[in-house]
Amino acid sequence: MDRDGVVPEIAAHGTSYLIVSDGKHPNDAAIYLDAVTLYGILFRVSPRGAPALYAAAATATELQNTAAAAIGY
Repeated sequence: MDRDGVVPEIAAHGTSYLIVSDGKHPNDAAIYLDAVTLYGILFRVSPRGAPALYAAAATATELQNTAAAAIGY
């Protein structure tokens, strides 16, 4: 799976880009996006700067920024 440019792909193709080929399960980017979003909500802090797990550093930063914007940070 190519992890570079995940966020532009989501914008271009919708959330189906976050699902693996079986059409039922989230891919690593979706799992990471979910994790940093929940982290921000539960701990009431920005998810920016969270460890880059399940994703390349650049992709993790993009997903952290996406989550932070979605929850108001």
